[in-house]
Amino acid sequence: SFAATALLTLTLGIFTTIYQGLKFSKLPLVRHDDFRSDKGIGFLFIPFYNFYWLFRFWLGLTDRINFQFRLRGQPSPVNRGLAMATCIVTVIPYVGILGFLFVAPVLVGQLQSATNELTAEGQYGQAQYGQAQYG
Repeated sequence: SFAATALLTLTLGIFTTIYQGLKFSKLPLVRHDDFRSDKGIGFLFIPFYNFYWLFRFWLGLTDRINFQFRLRGQPSPVNRGLAMATCIVTVIPYVGILGFLFVAPVLVGQLQSATNELTAEGQYGQAQYGQAQYG
């Protein structure tokens, strides 16, 4: 978790975006509008469309990770409100820099910690389906 937040700052978010985005292909597709890593990362590089996709990317990752925990009867480890706040702050000119320095590292730490916990259970990267849909 510390390494993920340190690399966020050192690479100005590029490493973190790609690294976190690769998780989309390791998590099962549950809903009809779920996407894989290629689409998730690629759409962030389309000018203007990336403002919309930023929300789909980070909130989608948050929802899909939290869903894996709910399937196991555990509480959601990643705060969706924090993910939403991070996205909102990111698109505001000048304020986005403060969000990048203070809010985004907390979100990245939560995402990485949750992924580490799934990995420790031996469940990360394996399809975990349930009857309920996240959302």
